[in-house]
Amino acid sequence: MYGFGLVFMLVVIGGIIAFIGDRIGMKIGKRRLSIFGLRPKHTSILITVITGIIVAATSVLVMSIVSQDVRTALFKMHEIQTTLASTQDTLASTQGQLSAAFSELVVKEDELRKGEERVTELQEKINGLTSEIDGLSTELMKVRKEHLTAKHDKERLEEESRALETLIGDLTKEANELYEFIGLMREFLEGLQLSDITYRAEEIILAVVMDGNAQPEDIRDEISGFLRQGNKLALGRKANIEGSEEEAIIFFMDNLETIAEKVAQAEGPVVIRLVSATNAFVGQPVYAYLQIFENTLLFESGQTVAERIIDGSMGQDIVQDELMNLLMAANDEATHLGMVTDKEGRVGQVSYSQFDTAKSQIINSGKKVRVLAIALQDTWNTKPPLKIGFKVESLKD
Repeated sequence: MYGFGLVFMLVVIGGIIAFIGDRIGMKIGKRRLSIFGLRPKHTSILITVITGIIVAATSVLVMSIVSQDVRTALFKMHEIQTTLASTQDTLASTQGQLSAAFSELVVKEDELRKGEERVTELQEKINGLTSEIDGLSTELMKVRKEHLTAKHDKERLEEESRALETLIGDLTKEANELYEFIGLMREFLEGLQLSDITYRAEEIILAVVMDGNAQPEDIRDEISGFLRQGNKLALGRKANIEGSEEEAIIFFMDNLETIAEKVAQAEGPVVIRLVSATNAFVGQPVYAYLQIFENTLLFESGQTVAERIIDGSMGQDIVQDELMNLLMAANDEATHLGMVTDKEGRVGQVSYSQFDTAKSQIINSGKKVRVLAIALQDTWNTKPPLKIGFKVESLKD
């Protein structure tokens, strides 16, 4: 509204000045006046020009008086342009900084987002650790209870230990007395002649192979016949039960029933042994029990059964005795593993050529050598004999 009012005022003033100038020009023209020696026509033109100058000057003057913006535009335009250019440069710089700040803000927002994700992840881990801590706390309470229980158990065991120590002392005293008694009994037994002994403790009275696939009745009949044969052998060694001339062996009945059941349950041949439980003497009964060994591969062909160090410089007789001892050791090993024995209790068998060759090799070495008793074929405990070969090896330095 201010601009329209200013324009309207300038139009009115300009119109008034033009009207006055026109009236002055007409009067000068009618009167044919002359200014500065000019012709009337030229004087009229001069008056018109001066009137236009006055109109323009008046317009500028009025606008300068009335409007601060006009004064600024007329007298400070160059300064404004300079300021405007500087402002534009500043604006461009500010826009660049703003753009950089915006990019940085985007990066910061991305970092903030990643940070928030990391915080979420750490929070989840914290929650997990909190759960583990709760679990460990529960476990700790449990361990404490167990520790308390263990402490009570330890105290109880210590009391029992003290009681056992007292008991051990008493048993030690009784054991010493028993050792003295055993010593006396040993002296008594050593005083007996060997001819008075029918069977030594753990000596095999008889051993046979039975078929576990037979009918239970047949198995019991076969065991009964086996026991009668063993009883006959014991009678032949002058053992007998007092008051009976046909009975020499006392059996453990529960052992007898157990063996019969095991034979019936076996899926193949088994070895049955009748073994003396104690030293038995002439005129006294033989206390015996039964052993059972299922069919088993005892030695593979080439497997070492026993070994012995023999000095070849000791002479022929010593070397021969040592070879016999090695053969007995192989026999004992096979017997211990459950191989069926003959009536003399033997299982091993070696040819004369094997024996003589090994003896010659040992003697010819003239020094200590290792002699191995080797199984010549796959040997099962139910299929005697154990065929033995000898292998002589030098001792390693």
